[in-house]
Amino acid sequence: IDMSSNYPANNPFHQILKHELEHIKIYETEHALAFLDINPRRTGHTLLIPKGLYSTVMDMPDTDCAAVLKEIPYLTNILISALKATGVKVLSNNGISAGQLVPHVHFHLIPYGGIVIENRDEVASIIRQQIVLSSKI
Repeated sequence: IDMSSNYPANNPFHQILKHELEHIKIYETEHALAFLDINPRRTGHTLLIPKGLYSTVMDMPDTDCAAVLKEIPYLTNILISALKATGVKVLSNNGISAGQLVPHVHFHLIPYGGIVIENRDEVASIIRQQIVLSSKI
């Protein structure tokens, strides 16, 4: 795992990557992890993070960034199908002045216009079922 020089190792996403902090995983590849946001704005609000330890996208090598970003079309389509959403907001804040709260690169995938379910475990189950149906595991 690469680590940028300004990466603070005590942040929650690093703890998630080390399996030291509970999270509701929905998808994982060699380079990326997707899990439900602990404070979702909408049903299915998902965070996609690189497994490399980078504070901002500016710290990431092109290849690592590409390996994470390539999962966004797949995951947004999964969220749309699973949650009957009509759109998905994709955003990433990089740097404190841009509103970044956790110093680890992350992309918010926030579905809009779909079903509303408060129970995050139920949401995760629905999303995981759609991943199985899509046959990309």
